[in-house]
Amino acid sequence: MKEAPCVHVDEQFYSEQIGEVAAEKKGFYKSYPVDVVAMRIGWIIGEPEGKDFLEEVLQTENLDIYRISTIQMIVEFLYSKQKNQLLYRLVPAYLIQLIIFEIIIFVNESFKEKALATMDSENKLHVHELDDGIKIGLLVLNILNIICLIVIINFNFQFLRNKGWDYFKRIYSWLDIVTLTLNFVVAIMIMEELNDEGRDLQTFVDDTKLLRELIVLCIILGFSKLGQ
Repeated sequence: MKEAPCVHVDEQFYSEQIGEVAAEKKGFYKSYPVDVVAMRIGWIIGEPEGKDFLEEVLQTENLDIYRISTIQMIVEFLYSKQKNQLLYRLVPAYLIQLIIFEIIIFVNESFKEKALATMDSENKLHVHELDDGIKIGLLVLNILNIICLIVIINFNFQFLRNKGWDYFKRIYSWLDIVTLTLNFVVAIMIMEELNDEGRDLQTFVDDTKLLRELIVLCIILGFSKLGQ
């Protein structure tokens, strides 16, 4: 909520300017179904004193304080702000990441098949002989995944900064930590997969199998987080 200047326009003056008869001359007055109240709460949102105030409100055992209209307005504003962050920042990052993972599975399997075709008589693979298209596609997907990771990490960092050690008391926080760790492992493994030359066949097969399992696990964790 931002403070904004406003100008009061007299009802009679306004009516005269647009050629209407003033409301009081017609014998009726305008009425509204709700009361409109404006507050200056910028200091509560942006200042350290405001954070301390909200912390005291949160820790109080007197629930009657939440019946105060001022507190209700603050809670409603903070809820709307948090909801918008979740809907327009975090949820899209989760969804895009899930889509990327599903595409990576198919692209990686195609990469695996083409890489096996480069195997020489000593069972060594030569990734550099592959077509650049599939390697570039896998690299772009990996970069997009890292961008989504940065968005999710930034959101979790803000939550950690606000909640402190209470951040680690949430099961979804640990889901985020595990998923982020697995995502970094997947990103590193993809980069190694694209750059390794002369890799042993069995090692390559084992690594691609592990990569596939990690991606599936990330997808499962991603869907579980969307349900929170």
